[in-house]
Amino acid sequence: YPTTQPTAAVPLGPQVHLRLIQLARSPDETDASLLEKAKAILVRFKNGESFENLAKNFSDDKRRERGGDWGWQSRADLKPDFSQKLFSLNNGEVSEPIITKEGCFLLYAEDRK
Repeated sequence: YPTTQPTAAVPLGPQVHLRLIQLARSPDETDASLLEKAKAILVRFKNGESFENLAKNFSDDKRRERGGDWGWQSRADLKPDFSQKLFSLNNGEVSEPIITKEGCFLLYAEDRK
């Protein structure tokens, strides 16, 4: 039998169920052209298209087939510029485009716990 008491699980703190669209940067792509693509996707979202379907159609991310589903994320799971934006969103909201050297990202807060 165990000689030590089991340890309690460390609470993870708040978590957000993240969906993500990544628009990969091609070698000659500018920030302006990435922003234009991202804003066109945001218009479609605001007009009622689901983020999941938009991710399946437009994301260059490896999780596009799952509708950009990255599952439950805590602040420590993400780069600070991503976690700040994600954790400031209400459920059902999409971030403004986040431009990086890799491309452009749209974050969607599906739910939180």
